[in-house]
Amino acid sequence: MKYYLSIPQPTFLHRACYVMLAFVLTVLSTELASLSVGEASTFQLLSVTAGTFVALTYLYGKTGICGVFVGLTFYYSFINIKPSGIGYLYTLIISALLMLSLRVIERIKNHQHATKFIFGYFVFCLPGITTLALSILAPNELNRTLALHLYLTDSIGILITAPIIALAILSVQRIRSPKSLKKLLMSLLPAHMLCKLALVATLVLVLERLGQEHVDSYLYYMMLAPLVILAVLTFQN
Repeated sequence: MKYYLSIPQPTFLHRACYVMLAFVLTVLSTELASLSVGEASTFQLLSVTAGTFVALTYLYGKTGICGVFVGLTFYYSFINIKPSGIGYLYTLIISALLMLSLRVIERIKNHQHATKFIFGYFVFCLPGITTLALSILAPNELNRTLALHLYLTDSIGILITAPIIALAILSVQRIRSPKSLKKLLMSLLPAHMLCKLALVATLVLVLERLGQEHVDSYLYYMMLAPLVILAVLTFQN
């Protein structure tokens, strides 16, 4: 989480480009999640949207959050209109919480274990507070089962997709020559990468198999807790 805190202040042109990039990624990821069919087989495609929001906040701070807000507003106004207004409510809640997360980062950024705390905040607290707020403000739209779906898919989505999206954007920015690409590839330790890939594959397998067999039950989510905790410890750096 130290990246955007250490970069120089961007120019107006850079900010505009970041907002546009965040806008495009927000619309595309939200549309991708909406293409999912069925309750348990897709899990909103592991809520790649939430992972995108966190990655953009991590990389671009307030500028990224502005792009997320504009992207969600555009999406729910012109692409996937929600008559109940739940889309706009979700937009306001997630944007406010992402802004709040910047304050959290600023307060603890110099702590010895700041990265662990911030990663845990995004994985556990952000989706939890979002789900709780939606349940309170829109109780007719979010029952207990849907709330658990939303919380755990967002949590796992952030856990898996946010580091991948952030790493992809950073890698593209850092690749300026074949030498820099080779150096980047050499920095990825094969053993560590294999362990992380195996952990992600196990999470997806548990979601897919158990979700299809017990679509009406929420208790099987509890089986994911050890895997999610292990993944947080593995991906925290």
